[in-house]
Amino acid sequence: MTTMGVGGPCSIEGCNRQKMFNSPVCYKHKNQKHLLNQFKETDRIPGQDLWWTGKDESQLCDDNPDLHYGLCEFETYDGICWHCKNMVHPDIHLIMLIIRRRTSWKLLESFKIIEGEDIDDQLIEELDRILGPLEERDIEAHSSLPPGERVRALQKMDDREYILSELEKSFPDWKEKNLSQFDLDPDGVGLGYEIDRLYNDIHHFNQEDWGPEWAAEWGEKPELRYLRTNHQKDSNSNPIAGWFLIVCYVYLILNSGYLNAFEGTSGAGTEFLCFVFLAPVLIIRYLFMKDGEWFA
Repeated sequence: MTTMGVGGPCSIEGCNRQKMFNSPVCYKHKNQKHLLNQFKETDRIPGQDLWWTGKDESQLCDDNPDLHYGLCEFETYDGICWHCKNMVHPDIHLIMLIIRRRTSWKLLESFKIIEGEDIDDQLIEELDRILGPLEERDIEAHSSLPPGERVRALQKMDDREYILSELEKSFPDWKEKNLSQFDLDPDGVGLGYEIDRLYNDIHHFNQEDWGPEWAAEWGEKPELRYLRTNHQKDSNSNPIAGWFLIVCYVYLILNSGYLNAFEGTSGAGTEFLCFVFLAPVLIIRYLFMKDGEWFA
């Protein structure tokens, strides 16, 4: 017997997505209800695209509890899961982008770094008070919708007027302060403009168009993990050269009397010398081993 309602898993065997209201299947399978007894999501050749979609979405960690505990991990710079190597769902990507950018520090950092203003502590506190509840709200909002519809629902949650009105209540003399951090005019060059620009970017978010230019607009930069896996793997990865250098280094240490430095040492002195002798090996590993691994 096929159950209805909402909240349970999709009735297509092997699919772990949440079913739609008063439907036995999830949003992805809404047009395949007549095939419930004929197909299973797992009835396919490994690596082959599923029959209902043009891309291999089934391999997202978020959709498969057997892949990395059913959780995609990613950097907002590219939105690509570290484990399944797919773009994460667009709603998750958008929420994380908003969480990282809609903070007091992100909104105010340019006024300190570029304009050299000393950021007002009370302004930081007020922004944290206003913005804090919005983060939890966005995480929980419209969670039962399919990713694309959830993105559109999130884009309709425009808080710019609320944020600016709350700030005006706290700082009624903002115009007199003559500082960019207190400039609440959306058409100005200060905080009001940064808030307005944030929500414009939210409204224009489209993961299909995502790339370095949009990442830069959102203030996203590739972090160490991204730089290492996209640069070091391609250009600097050479385990053979790395092992050759390590062997040469060990030979030099063993045959040049450097180990005599350990004579008469103990405790912290011995630990320090161990660190000094091991450091070159770790540096060689970082520079020449693929993604920091010992073997190719």
